[in-house]
Amino acid sequence: MSIDLEAGKGERYLGLGERSDAVDHRGTQVENRVMDGPYTANQARIVQTFVPAPGLGSRPDSTYFPVPWVLSTSGYGVLVDNDEDSSFELDTADHRGVNRFIVESDRLDLRVFGGPTPARALARMSAAVGRQPAPSTPALYGTWFQPAASDWAGELDRQRAQGVPVSVMETSVHYLPCGDDHGAVKETARTTALHDRGVAATAYFNPMVCTNYQPAYDEGSRRGPSAGTPTALP
Repeated sequence: MSIDLEAGKGERYLGLGERSDAVDHRGTQVENRVMDGPYTANQARIVQTFVPAPGLGSRPDSTYFPVPWVLSTSGYGVLVDNDEDSSFELDTADHRGVNRFIVESDRLDLRVFGGPTPARALARMSAAVGRQPAPSTPALYGTWFQPAASDWAGELDRQRAQGVPVSVMETSVHYLPCGDDHGAVKETARTTALHDRGVAATAYFNPMVCTNYQPAYDEGSRRGPSAGTPTALP
């Protein structure tokens, strides 16, 4: 099911969740589906060995945080409410002058939020669907960094020596997918050491499960996505 809306001259199209390929999406076809990516060709050859194919994104707009929401600089926004996969063709070469909203369903649910400014349209949308709670810690306002080497303590000290007000360190821990961090004592120790230095630790939660995480993957595949709580795994 799809619907075409006029693409106003001079409009730019923002939003769509976390995307790495563009800020203004006019002239592009954007897919709204939870995927892991995007990756370079070399990265893709590695991750495809353990990321299940349905969750591996090869497109430049691949993202694990898609939001089927387009905000126009003319002062309105369009939100698709369908849970099914959707795609937006925003004044593309195949559909000049229109924005085509497509869902993999026999029913399309969408809402249009007026402004008259982009900020007001965004405020109306967030008031309708819910807003992020207030920050729980002032650490969010400081400098975040992700160490490039295993000597994270040395890197942190060098950052501080240069006057960088580091408040959060990304630990590169991706909880769940391959089970590597399950019960890792070293992560507890590193988190404690960071807190002792006045730095918060943050990690990444990925809802997918690697094909080589056994027996978790095979059990999940056998039981299906709605089979209830799985048994405890080592």
